Formats: sequence, C-alpha cells, structure tokens
Amino acid sequence: MTGMAASNAPGLSPLEASDAIERFAHDRGEAALRLAMHAALPQTLRVELLHGIRLNFATETLGDAAIEADILFAPFSRALGHAAWAFDAEVRMQLLRLLDPEPWFAGVPDLGSPEGHLWGRVAHEIAGRELAREIRPRLGGE
Repeated sequence: MTGMAASNAPGLSPLEASDAIERFAHDRGEAALRLAMHAALPQTLRVELLHGIRLNFATETLGDAAIEADILFAPFSRALGHAAWAFDAEVRMQLLRLLDPEPWFAGVPDLGSPEGHLWGRVAHEIAGRELAREIRPRLGGE
C-alpha cells in the first residue's frame, strides 16, 4: 500500500506531521503544497473532487495534471478503498491551519441571508462538522 502503511496504524505526531509536510513541499514544490492545503478541506478525497479543487482553487497547477497523483500518493495519504483517500489526521489539521482564511471569507454573505445560509450548508458538506465549527467563530457566530 502506498502512503501510510495501514488504516489502523497510529497517526503521526505533530512533529512528524510537520516534517512530512515540509518534505512534501520540498520534494513536490509550493504549488503542490497549496493544492494539498485545499485538498485537506474534505475529510475524504476522491479523484473527481481533487480535480475540481485543482481547477477552482489551485489554478497555478493547471499545467501539471500529475500534481493530483502527487497528492493522492503522498506519504501522509492513504487509500480507503472505493476510490477514496484520506490524509493523516494531524497532517490534515496542519494543512488546514496553513490556509489563509481571509480570501475565503471576502465577500461571503452574512449567514442570516439566504445566500449565506446556502454558503454555510455547502461549507458544512464539504468541510465536515469539525471545520464548520472552526469557521463559525471567525464569522462572528457562536
């Protein structure tokens, strides 16, 4: 199996995760790191979703289709079966912390508006419950 050795293996420590991210960025480049940061939003990743993330959020990678394979077969990624992958939990959280939240929230409608409600539902579905809980305080919610 490529990536992490087994699905029941213990996760990486914070230091190991940081080292894995740094090695990945060194080996694959800054554009691959930025794509990995965006790819960390969903808890599980499928090829189609990764491709969509690359096209919409990592436009600097458009000339390099192989970069998607770099993400899926990164040392901190593991195949879950049924064409799904997941990042190590600690790596995922560190990649999410690296994302600058400001561009995401510039122009985001108020959550009380119909547009904001729809945006909130999409964010919840894509990012999962834990990320939605992290986003809400930044938007002035509870």
